[in-house]
Amino acid sequence: MLWIILALENIFFVAFIIAFSGAVMPGPVLIGVIKETPTRGYSTGALFIVGHMFCEIPIVIFSFLGLAVILSIPVIFSIISILGGSTLFFLAGLTLRDVRTTSLEEEIARQAESPSRGRHPIIQGAVLSIVGPYWILWWATTGITNMGTLNVVAFGALGAITYLVGHVLADYLWYSAISVIIQSGKKIITDRVYKAILVVSAGIFCYFGFKFIYLASIKILFGIDLSSFFIL
Repeated sequence: MLWIILALENIFFVAFIIAFSGAVMPGPVLIGVIKETPTRGYSTGALFIVGHMFCEIPIVIFSFLGLAVILSIPVIFSIISILGGSTLFFLAGLTLRDVRTTSLEEEIARQAESPSRGRHPIIQGAVLSIVGPYWILWWATTGITNMGTLNVVAFGALGAITYLVGHVLADYLWYSAISVIIQSGKKIITDRVYKAILVVSAGIFCYFGFKFIYLASIKILFGIDLSSFFIL
């Protein structure tokens, strides 16, 4: 019983830290939250993530159901794992490339100059998630690889729910924090802190990118599963 609890905790924690690392990257949802918060208030970020969650629930369900088939063909899963790891290295590269020029403070100030009130935040959260340039790519490669490596399928629906909760909670905390920062008018997260967060996130992407590619390569070449050698 204890090993089940520990495994579920690991699923939750890994889902959380990878999702948080992705959430902090500048993108359509972040811009939307920054733009809408001055006119909609503290709940803006949370409402955006409700819409975001409605898009991710079916994605997690399809990924979970597809994993049972994919895991039965090790070579296919290994190829997807290599693609997933490559995607993480790609996102880490983009993050580090733009970290010097990225300014959360400037973006907040720029959007505050022309506050708007568009469609409901839940609708915007869903639409902006779907049109995000890397959202589908992430789930098609990294998301499936992560769920497979964590052996989410072995725990059935409970594993899938645990993964989804960890993933969504990371988004909720980050975007809610952004709305609170804007509404409070305080520089709780300065550019220096934000840039540090981005660098750490890029490092997390590189770690899991290496893990996915290394495990898949060893599996293809030698038929050995070395996943137990990694802490996360």
